[in-house]
Amino acid sequence: MSLTEPGKAAASRPARRPARPRMAVVAETRSHAATSGPRAVGTSDAVLDSARRVFAQRGYHGTSIDAVAKNAGVSRASVYTYFRSKRDLLIVLGAESNQLMQTLVEEFPSLGPDFADDAVTAWIGRFFAFLEADQSFAQVWNEAAVSDEALRTEGLRQWNHAWKTIGVSLCPELQRNEEAAAVGMVVSSALERTWFYLRTLRAPIDERAVSRNLCRLIQSLRSPAARARS
Repeated sequence: MSLTEPGKAAASRPARRPARPRMAVVAETRSHAATSGPRAVGTSDAVLDSARRVFAQRGYHGTSIDAVAKNAGVSRASVYTYFRSKRDLLIVLGAESNQLMQTLVEEFPSLGPDFADDAVTAWIGRFFAFLEADQSFAQVWNEAAVSDEALRTEGLRQWNHAWKTIGVSLCPELQRNEEAAAVGMVVSSALERTWFYLRTLRAPIDERAVSRNLCRLIQSLRSPAARARS
């Protein structure tokens, strides 16, 4: 016998979170097991760390396998032992960056339904920390995506998932449609551009004041349906 009235159990049940989309573009890499175990892991990790630094310094088109190898302290042949091209290096690093971004975005629904000042401000701080570590890489991905349709499509697909997660959290009645993605895009764009002015151009504006106003912006995007739940 049900302890709730018909229809009310479904209403009280938390919404199921959509599965995080897997990366559709895949790098052609060789397994560590096939290339001699623990030492191989260390070498491939060194190559990836080097690629991230060189990409950030030179951009995608300015990066070469020779530069990655030199920066990692390994031979060109060693790079090709694990990665077939600099595009594959970009894809592997992009998958790592995307996991961090999606994890951060998946925290956003837990800020609701009231989206209190302290919770939103703390999340903004975590988003800024993510941008501090990964924004230069995101710019490299976008540079490559201009002339690579597969990368462009995949990057937008991953962000579209993130945008809808943010949008539905603020406007639950939107049901992960394009309007929800638009709300999420507004939030992420405001955060990214603000971070760029504050941290890259070092705008002479108090970051705490900026954070407070970003918090108000996010709170103002809540729909009447979301406000009624708080």
